[in-house]
Parts: sequence; structure tokens; C-alpha cells
Amino acid sequence: MKHALLILSLFCTIPLVQAQDLRVVAVSPAHGSANVALTTPVSITFNQAINPADSLLIFPLDTLLQQQLSDPSRVSLSPDGRTITFNLTHQADRDYLWVVFYAKSISGNRLAQRYTFYYTTASTAGEHTVSGHLVEFSSGGPGEIYPRLATSSVASWQMPRLTLSISAASSSGQTPPSRLLISQPPTVQSGHLGNWLVLLTTSPSLEITTVARIAVSAADGAFTLDYVRPGTYYLLALFFEPGNLGEPAGYGIYDANQDDTPDALQIPPDLSGLNVPVIRLITTTALEAATLAQSAFQAEASDAQIVFLQGFVDTTGRSFVWNFTAYAPSQDTAYTLEVRGGAPGALKPIMSRPYRQMQPLPLNDMQDSDAIVAAFMNRFPSTQHSGFQLMAGQLYHWFTSQGFLQPSLYPLDPELPIWLVQEWRPLAAPLQGELEYSAAYNLQGNEQVAYEPIRAKAALNAALEKAPSRQEGDGIIGFEVSPFDPFSGKASEWSVDLVAGGQALQIRLANNLVVHIDTLEADWRSLPKLPYPDMVDSDQAADTALAHNATEFLAALSSGWGRLVGGFLGPDYGLEVDANTPLYGIFLTGGDPWREARYFVHMGTGAFVTEQVLTTREAAPASFTGGLRAVYPHPVGREATIEVVLMQSGPLTLRVYNVLGQEVGRIFEGFLPAGTHQLRWQPEALPAGIYLLQLQQSGQVYHRSVVVSGQ
Repeated sequence: MKHALLILSLFCTIPLVQAQDLRVVAVSPAHGSANVALTTPVSITFNQAINPADSLLIFPLDTLLQQQLSDPSRVSLSPDGRTITFNLTHQADRDYLWVVFYAKSISGNRLAQRYTFYYTTASTAGEHTVSGHLVEFSSGGPGEIYPRLATSSVASWQMPRLTLSISAASSSGQTPPSRLLISQPPTVQSGHLGNWLVLLTTSPSLEITTVARIAVSAADGAFTLDYVRPGTYYLLALFFEPGNLGEPAGYGIYDANQDDTPDALQIPPDLSGLNVPVIRLITTTALEAATLAQSAFQAEASDAQIVFLQGFVDTTGRSFVWNFTAYAPSQDTAYTLEVRGGAPGALKPIMSRPYRQMQPLPLNDMQDSDAIVAAFMNRFPSTQHSGFQLMAGQLYHWFTSQGFLQPSLYPLDPELPIWLVQEWRPLAAPLQGELEYSAAYNLQGNEQVAYEPIRAKAALNAALEKAPSRQEGDGIIGFEVSPFDPFSGKASEWSVDLVAGGQALQIRLANNLVVHIDTLEADWRSLPKLPYPDMVDSDQAADTALAHNATEFLAALSSGWGRLVGGFLGPDYGLEVDANTPLYGIFLTGGDPWREARYFVHMGTGAFVTEQVLTTREAAPASFTGGLRAVYPHPVGREATIEVVLMQSGPLTLRVYNVLGQEVGRIFEGFLPAGTHQLRWQPEALPAGIYLLQLQQSGQVYHRSVVVSGQ
């Protein structure tokens, strides 16, 4: 979905609904109100004081309201904690829809029933009603349900997440936190047919702009959509699994003629007694989903075999969505498909490279995803596992073709098929960002390599070990990493500048795995070198910063970002130290209003040097906050590298458009961790001209124009 619902949340896990349920008792404007003034505040009142330190999930189905709600000054909580108010500006002659999805009271009670309401700034509301029941879909196995719907916009409707600040005091008398953090969603009891979102849309293709009315089903599946205006509509139902609000875990359509597409409904008259068959999608292991995928591939090409699989799984090794790629030698064609909730989608032909180089996975002779995840959790134990990225195949070909890893740096036998598990663990509040843990296993489940966040000296050692040669005058010039965890002194995405064999190099690491060695056009031989290994490590430097006001600075932030730099920083930051003094710089940034604190520590002795605090962005060097950072070489010839910076982990898509707005290529589609990534692009099929790159990730869209030379 291109634009979606506002989600305001610190999610938590809910047991069975409690006796004293939290409920919405009033909204303003009242449901069905017409001729609402454009500056009317929107208020939601509960029967108990809500807990602002926990969660709010609220969906206003209007992109302009969503933009306004990104301003924390527009949101307030009443002194008794029962009413949340949004101070908004509406548009004339427009209908507005809201959903209250989740809240928790001060006493710990949860919202029992999701709640929707409607109002309009037009002079009158609609006067018609559409009602009926959700019913269980009664035929067809997991691979046979709604073949076209499973790959439609209905089945892939997503909700990007936003954050909310509350400026008033809670009913307990304490000042609530200024930001509600995002974590795992709550368990909401659905009653199988209850708590579904039932939508009346103006198009069978579901987007936020097509939703005309929305309601929440009762426990028995009953629903009523009222205040409907005359027109042609389509009736849809969605259920969002608490563990994955990004994609529906159930869906259904009103389809009386059973052609797998929504039937048009004409209003007037009022409609009642409509039955909407719904299905709840299931999670599967990789090999369970692969069985369905393999059958679909071989229906297209009898010699097609799965060579690559990918999924984001829970702690049981199961997922709602698996992506598979198969290669058919007879056609020299690769195909990809998605198995969503046990239902395979449509096949798509893709470029055969690198899949023609990958051998088929032995699906009958390999460990399944549940066993691999269990081994990983045993290797890296934690009480807060949230999910894992899994891949399987001869991943050397995949990683090197995508430009993630230079071929000579691959740590295993290139022809060894492996399972790869990656987990990104969030930093402790208030810091944003994640640290990566990863491990590779052969297909029988035996660990081959494992990596975890490291400190500065380990990163420098790993970089030097991969330096091609050493001679007098060589050494480390400096390094940088972000995000950085000042509480452990560790990080995952390191960049080290050094001289080796008289040549200037930049070495990039994912933990202690070197992934890129880039030769630079610079002469650093005469520059001073860091005193490695005779230096304090980054944890000691961070401890020194925490002891000199960094702890207090972090405590005052609602959210922030940590960065570590090492080098001869005095001249760059106007410090009153000798220019040849090696320093750590621990930089902490964030807050509203924005602030940045810099703590400098002597790299040789560990002594605290000085502190700088900036209160305006103009005083700080320009920083890149995410998106498409660079394309090189440019203009683009036969091949280019696209540098992408992600502020958080998640699925992304990188597309190419021509000047007519037509999509002419898809460079990458999949899951990537937070950090900097280099994606390889080979536009050999494109004629010379100007093109637009579009990166979509976590509800954000970034663009960059490029010139393709055609040579």
C-alpha cells in the first residue's frame, strides 16, 4: 500500500481479555457528525485512564491528518488520563475515518474491541447502510485459496509506523514520556471472526484513498457500515496478526459469483445479509512453504528447481511470508514467487543471473528453518528475540552479485550451500539503531561462521588482517561507526581508513567480517597513524564519556542516535589539543529541540579531554539521514554502485523509472538491516537517457535522478 494508516505505538503482549476491559466511551466529533468545522479537534475518551507509557494504536485514514500528527504539539492527554485530543485542520467537503486499534489503561486493562468512527465536513452525511456477516471460508486447502486475491493489493496492504508525542500529564500526576516507542504488537483476541477491519472501498484495488467506510466486526462476525453515500463500492475484510501489523494475516472479499474478484455493490438501496468469506493465513516453516512453491514452479517449467529462499521468521522458525527463486535450465530463466500464509502467489520471471550459477536446494535432505533458528538462539541467547532474517542457497553468488560483498572476501567455500541467519537487536532506549548478530550453517545445521557486534580494537584488527600488504609508514588513519552503543562500546557497521603497502584504503566491516576494500585516490603516507594496538578500547572510552555528562544527556533524550569516530580530531572540531593527539569522539544526537553532545577521550591514555554541546543544526556538520546517498560512477555505463543508507532494518524496493514514469527495472527487493549498503546495478538493457531511482523503505520514499550513458 502506497499510503497507509497511522500507527502510534509501544506494543506489548496481551493475555486473554480481562474482566474490566478498557473501552472507548465517546468520540468527538460524534460518529456520523456532519458539517464539522475545519478546525474541530478530534477527541477519543476511554472508560479508564490510559497509560501513555504503554501504547496507542490509532489509524486516521487520511494522509494529510497523518502528516499533521507527526507534530507532537498537536496531541495532548487530559489531566485525568481518559481523553486524548488531536488538534487538526480538516479540508472542506471531505469524509474522515478513524480506527482506535489498541490502548492500555493505567491499571493494565486492554482495549477489548477495536473502534471506528466517521464524520464529515460536508453539509450532510451519507444515509445508507451496508451490513452482513463474516463467515469462515469452507473449501480449498492452503494452496488453493483465493488464487488471485493472494497476490493482490488486498493481501499486501501495509501500515507504515509513525510516532506520537503527548504533551499533557497523565492521571497519575507523572509526566508521560515525550515519545511512545515502537516494539512488538499486542495480542488482541479476535474471536476468530471478531476484530476484523471491514472496508467499503471505491475500487477493488485497495489504497488509503479508496476506503469510503470502515467498521470492526463483532465476535460473531456481524458488521455494519453506515452513513454510506450513493455510489459503486466493493466489500473487503482484513485481519492484522498482532505479531505482524505490516501485512494482513487474514482477508476476504464479497464475491457472490466466486470469480476470485470483489463484486461491485450499487448504493442505494441499503444492503443487508451480505456474507463475506474470510480466511486466516497460517505461518509455515521454510520447507513447508517450499513444497507449495516447488509445485508452482514445476507447473511453469518441469525442470525448475528452487535455488534460493528468504524469509523473516519468528522464534519458532515460522513465517507468514516466504520468497523463493527457482531456475529452469531449459529456458535459462529464473522465476520468483511468494508464499504468503500458506498460499503461493503468481510466478514472476526475473534475471537469471546469479541464479543460473546456484545449484538446486536439496529440499528432502536439509534441516528446516525451525531447527536452524533454534541453533541460532542457542548460539546468541537473548530474552528479547523479535525475529530473524533467513536465507538458504549458494549465497556466495547472491551476495557478490548484489554487491554486498567483494568475491575475495567471502569467508566460506563459494560453492557451499548454507543457511544464513541474521538478527538485528535494537539498542537500549533512548538510542535508535540496531546491532547485527549472524551465523551461517551448512544445510545439515552445523555452524560454519558466526559474527556479533565488536569493539574498536577488534574492528581495527580485522581490517589490518585483510590489508593486502604492510610496509614502513603504514597504519590506521581513522575510523567511524554508526549506530554505536555507548553502554557496551560495540557496533556492527565499521569503516576504517588506513594505509597499507603505501596505498590509501577504506575497509568496511560488518562486525569483524570485512565486506569491502576500496582503493582511494589519496596519499596518506605522511599522515600520523593511530597507536594501535597500544590504545584503550571503545568500551573504556564510552565509559569515560558516560561518567562525564553523557549519562545525563541520554536521560534527557526522548530518542537519539550514537556515533563513534576515531582519529586525529582536534583540528576538525576546534579542540585545544595538539593536532597529532589521537582521540575517540562519542557523538550523541537527538531530542526535541535538537541537540548534539560530543565527548572526546584520549585514545592512548583513556583520559577525558573535553565536551561540546550543540543546540542548533546549523552549528553541526551536515549529516545524511537516510536514502539514496550516491551513485558511482556517474554517468552510469555498463555497471554502477548505488549506495543506500537505512536508518532502520526492514523490507525495501529499489525501482528504476524512465522519463515517462514507466517502471523499467527493479534493482533490489528484499530485507536489509540498518546501515550503509552498496547495491550493484547493470543497466545494460536500458538506452542512454535520464532515469529516476525510487527507493521505498519503512513508509519513506526517496528519489534520485541518474544519467545512463549506454556505454
